[in-house]
Amino acid sequence: LLEDGLGDTIRVSLTEDPVLEIPVARLLADRFNGRKSDAESAKGYSEFRNPFSYERFYSSEIRVGNFEAGEKHPVRVETVLPFSDMKTFLDDVARLYRYGKNLSIEPESILIDSPEPDRLEEISEAAAALSIPVGILLGDKISLNEKLQRELARFPKIVFDPFLQFQDGERMLAFLRERQNAGVYSEIRTVSEKLAALRGLPETLGETGIKNVLFSLKTSRILYDYRKLGNILSDSEFPIVLHGSFSDPEEALYDASIGIGGLLIDGIGDLIRIQIPGTERIEEILQLSYDLLQGTRLRLTKTEYISCPSCGRTLFDLQETTARIKSRTGHLKGVKIAIMGCIVNGPGEMADADFGYVGAGPGKVHLYKGKEIVMKNVPSEEADEKLVELIKNHGLWQEPALG
Repeated sequence: LLEDGLGDTIRVSLTEDPVLEIPVARLLADRFNGRKSDAESAKGYSEFRNPFSYERFYSSEIRVGNFEAGEKHPVRVETVLPFSDMKTFLDDVARLYRYGKNLSIEPESILIDSPEPDRLEEISEAAAALSIPVGILLGDKISLNEKLQRELARFPKIVFDPFLQFQDGERMLAFLRERQNAGVYSEIRTVSEKLAALRGLPETLGETGIKNVLFSLKTSRILYDYRKLGNILSDSEFPIVLHGSFSDPEEALYDASIGIGGLLIDGIGDLIRIQIPGTERIEEILQLSYDLLQGTRLRLTKTEYISCPSCGRTLFDLQETTARIKSRTGHLKGVKIAIMGCIVNGPGEMADADFGYVGAGPGKVHLYKGKEIVMKNVPSEEADEKLVELIKNHGLWQEPALG
């Protein structure tokens, strides 16, 4: 909303200690205070979506082996990795699988960042050992000659900037057609300054029967520029990759949440790709990617908790109770649990929770299934176990994974 120019005051309410609310609010406010209007850059673009309701921007299907995206498939996660040698690369992928095993998350697609052309054969051998697609991001200074084009045919997707790699539009169309005939994909990615130059390209691709193309941008103004890209692609069905490159994990957390998260709420995006060049904290990037999909309710891969910020009516220690319930239920995939301090506003604030734990009086808790009370005045010391029983009775319980 702040990106859209809406809002004069930020109120952040956390279940945690209120002291922790200030840094979040301060950082958000600092990002927008003093920002100048940039209406000039929006000339020539019009709104193409309904801002009052969610509707996903339709795109055609992408299918590479068992990997499916676009169309009605969930928004997918792509992970950017370097390639120094085969062993290190495969070890990095294995790290991601180990990290995500008990979290119900995993790498779904890999993109190798700017490898040297003489490493492509080794990369291809490494990719053959994996069950997920491995694509290539071409470096800006790489010349896409005919020899390199042939070598790239073995990869299911390549990412390139048409304004850097091709001087001739017909050559680019021939290249895209050749890759499509081979059953592989191409991702056209350019900088925001060249965005307007993409006008007409979707129509040209459609007229020539070229469909195996995705689009993405390299920009620091993620929300605005991708909306412009969406406007350019609004009459076509080309999938959109939401790409964000950040300097450190904190910048990624805030800017990806605002930019990529905002676009997902707009219904824009078929793949998300978060990159922090040079980082070794690849597990954090994978986690953040899935957290964005969880936060936008597009893919629930862990337990979702809905809790009030607590007030004078709260009938138990909300922070301690929430932590305790999380420790018992945090392994449940896609289950939504509301933890509310009182019955005054609690039931109305539970949103679409599957189960509710609501303070009913001193030492007493009501348990809900949806918005219906199913157990009244449960003693607090029994409520956690009764909640687990309730989840089990509705077939949504699973035992925690060992290890």
